[in-house]
Amino acid sequence: MAILHQLLGAVKDVPAWKLCVYVTLLFPLYAITMGIYNTFFHPLRNFPGPKRAALSNIWYSHAWLSGKYPHKMHALHEKYGSVVRVAPNQLSFSTSSSWKDIYTNHNNRPTFRKTGFYDADKLDPETNIVREPDPAKHSQIRNMFSQSFSPKSLLEQEPIVQGYVDLLIEQIGKYGTGKDGLEIVRWYNYCTFDIVGDLAFGEGFNAVKDGKPHFWISIILDSVYAATFIYVTKRFPWLAKLIPLLIPAHMVEHRIRHLNYGRDKIKRRINSDNKRKDFLTNVLDNHRDKISDEALSSNAQIFVIGGSETTATTLSALTYFLLRNPHTYQRLVSEITSSFTSYSQITSTAAGKLEYLGAVITETLRVYPPLPVGLPRTSPGETVDGYYIPKGVAVSTSSWAAVHDPKNFHEPWAFKPERWLDGECKEKDVREASQPFSLGPRACLGRNLAIIELRLIVCKMLYTYHLELLDSKLDWVRDSTAYLLWIKPGLRVRLYRR
Repeated sequence: MAILHQLLGAVKDVPAWKLCVYVTLLFPLYAITMGIYNTFFHPLRNFPGPKRAALSNIWYSHAWLSGKYPHKMHALHEKYGSVVRVAPNQLSFSTSSSWKDIYTNHNNRPTFRKTGFYDADKLDPETNIVREPDPAKHSQIRNMFSQSFSPKSLLEQEPIVQGYVDLLIEQIGKYGTGKDGLEIVRWYNYCTFDIVGDLAFGEGFNAVKDGKPHFWISIILDSVYAATFIYVTKRFPWLAKLIPLLIPAHMVEHRIRHLNYGRDKIKRRINSDNKRKDFLTNVLDNHRDKISDEALSSNAQIFVIGGSETTATTLSALTYFLLRNPHTYQRLVSEITSSFTSYSQITSTAAGKLEYLGAVITETLRVYPPLPVGLPRTSPGETVDGYYIPKGVAVSTSSWAAVHDPKNFHEPWAFKPERWLDGECKEKDVREASQPFSLGPRACLGRNLAIIELRLIVCKMLYTYHLELLDSKLDWVRDSTAYLLWIKPGLRVRLYRR
């Protein structure tokens, strides 16, 4: 400390123009020195990957903000193999075994903890089920909410889900049977947002009823993009104080509005006398002394974002791939219409028995995973896929690269639900390479709810309507961009009542 004070004292006596010269000279010198170290002396120097990625975090950050990050990771794995150095201190994997090595606690191995990617920011400083890095504390949070997502609880909440699905089926019939059809991606967002909002806060947003987006839907993606922008700037500590200047003002405003609205909704839910069960019932009844209002709000907002946007993304992709594959479409429609003699028979339990529907959903989640980026973890000094990874190195499995690797799936870009049917799969795929809900103690808590929504919406929609894709030039994969979550292209569909 004494030396530091001496240096600071000396700096005070240096003229401003000299300081500028020193900084101007030292910054390139520092960058060159670090580039040489990262390239020739860093513990990851022998891992394959582009030299630009090894030199500094600039290449990785540009890839992340380009909107094509999943595709760039896939291209790297195609060129360099199953493990790639994508940043000075970061590796990406694309094998099925890497999922297990990184994300599960098998064989009593040390935990690969979450990286700074998940750190809180000043606008939302509370921990939550996604953000909490400590395994023990994360387990406590997960246990508080896990009962709400159990099959038994979700069965009790199915009438709420059914109500919104039925309203969706009614509304798309009103708006989508004309010659111009409707933009169905929006309606999927309305429905999934209403469902998870009602279950998380005890009240919906009336998006399906009103036929227009609630303002919260409109700002969620901006809020997520702002958060990912902050993540990129964290790779350059000297930019920390400039973050408020670098993020577009409207994104910051939307993020603040998003967070404040969630806090207000939680306050209303806590003070409500509504006895109907939802995601917060168990927490408020049995764990109220263990969690603050702010933490409740932070977790509820995670449920809304994760439970609405990702499910709507899967529904949108499923619709596109079905309409691009007539044989698959006809087979699924035949299975649904032959399994029910009336609309009222369609329940999550009954829909869960439809084998081909399950295969279609699983294939959609493979070919277009709703979270297409690798979820980074910090190595404790362990092996991944047979490679020893030094302590402190960030690692992840690229969900997009893994499912589009021909070593894992034959014809990986083809939409083939049959690959998930044991009696029909002629090629041997490495099915474990597709993990859209991740693995281990941090696997998606809302998986069961998502599957229920997917089954009900697809079943009821195809039982009621025939769908026609109106844009023959649309390429769903090409026209999608990704900033942690997908920004989806439009999907205009015309409906014909059966």
